Amino acid sequence: MRTKIVMLLLFTVFISSIGFTSCTKSKADSVKKTGNETQTVQDSSKNAEPIQKYTIIYYDVEQNKKITKPETFQGDSEFMLSHIIDRISDLTKLKIDYNYISNDAQTRGLTIDFKSGGSPVTGLGSAGEAAVLDSITETMFENFPEIDRVFFTCDKGEYSSGHVQLELGEAYRSRENVKVQ
Repeated sequence: MRTKIVMLLLFTVFISSIGFTSCTKSKADSVKKTGNETQTVQDSSKNAEPIQKYTIIYYDVEQNKKITKPETFQGDSEFMLSHIIDRISDLTKLKIDYNYISNDAQTRGLTIDFKSGGSPVTGLGSAGEAAVLDSITETMFENFPEIDRVFFTCDKGEYSSGHVQLELGEAYRSRENVKVQ
């Protein structure tokens, strides 16, 4: 008799725990079944950053042509500029070494400060350097109408690579002299 009572109590506790567990499941959860396993997956769309669409324009030196590639970005929009530079770096297969990116709404200018010992400042020929700088410039103009000028600096000073020389405050390109696709 004692065994039946213990079994009945254990069964009641088991059923109760299942009931309480299912009560705590949020409406945002869903069940995902893979093979013989069942997993609960939380829907994070309420907390997720919006997905932003943009276009990368880059030069493929090996194919000797300009490529336009639609992309998406999900994350804090303040990191989108650096994400774009990183994607250009990936697509051109050139490591772009930069210190910071600054967007000045008052002057409508974007400044990318490169590291003096890295590319595109050193280690690239004139074609590779132009490919990186033009890719950055055209991509920014394509995606950010609030940017009218792109400035390149090197370690907070003038940009000087041997192929391109820019004084502080001298724009590499302005929107009016770049044809954006």
